[in-house]
Amino acid sequence: MKSANLVQIGKIVIDEHCPEPKLTSPEQTLVRVRYAAINADDYSAFAGYLGRFYNSQRLLHEFSGEIVALGPQAAAQGFAVGDHVSCNILRGCGVCPACRRGRTNLCSERSAAGGASSEYIVVNAENLVHLPDEIPLEQGALYWLVSTCTACVERIAIQPGSRVLVLGGGAAGLMLLQLLKKKMPSILAVSEPVAAKRALARSLGADLVIDPATERIEELILMYSDGQGFDAVIDAAGELSAIENAVGLLARGGTLMLFSNYKVNDALRLSLMELYWKQITILTSFGIDTSNYTADSANILRHLNIACLIDQILPLDEFQHAMQLYGSRQCLRILLKI
Repeated sequence: MKSANLVQIGKIVIDEHCPEPKLTSPEQTLVRVRYAAINADDYSAFAGYLGRFYNSQRLLHEFSGEIVALGPQAAAQGFAVGDHVSCNILRGCGVCPACRRGRTNLCSERSAAGGASSEYIVVNAENLVHLPDEIPLEQGALYWLVSTCTACVERIAIQPGSRVLVLGGGAAGLMLLQLLKKKMPSILAVSEPVAAKRALARSLGADLVIDPATERIEELILMYSDGQGFDAVIDAAGELSAIENAVGLLARGGTLMLFSNYKVNDALRLSLMELYWKQITILTSFGIDTSNYTADSANILRHLNIACLIDQILPLDEFQHAMQLYGSRQCLRILLKI
């Protein structure tokens, strides 16, 4: 079996003769991985941004594949050989207070179902989700992106007629844009320095697209919000200077949502007086919990433009090159064909 391994920070090695994993318990499934997507977590591990060394088991958790073997408990949960599946990588302990409330994403003892940087992986059935038959496997690999963005939008609870600004037009920002459009905001803006991403944001329905490198975002925001500011600003870029300025872009009673992959030493300087005076709410959204993750949760893929977020599809042998491409910040999602 072929497998890609992160042997040190910034270096990936392909092992052509890795042993194929075996089922060891009745709730497990053996999945033949077909496509996996590089995301910000993967790149942060590769570049050493997270302050700890992630081994190859934590790489490539956005994936799609098909079941090739399964235990009897997995079959009893409705899975079968040949099913097209994706995965929720985070598994709670099941007994802590967070898990008992259904907040498995906040479990302090949570574990990962494993990464998809190998041709075959073993995943517990409780972590799998069926992909709709009409969704190509390459698009199904973005299930994790769709589900986490859906959880973010649900958590911020956008009301019809709200004014919303998304910082960052990467894959997460553009997915948020599509989901937010369904909430019927009065204005939906995207701030993004890369021209191609701005053009894509406009084609996906952004009412206002801003180049923060050349345009005065504060003036534009006030112009397009009747001088009130935005009801919600969602950070999907992780640029600290933009986040620090976000409070000034918010209307009184507004909400700042932090939804990005932040580095271990990232810290913000925010005006407490302005936060207090405006009565600003600060939220974060991490992963997905049991309320977002059901057998039917992948159906939302049918109603989104997933294909436009996939820049390139490269073979697993080019994993190192794909990581370097992702680090250029010119791409959205790069898939590896496993």
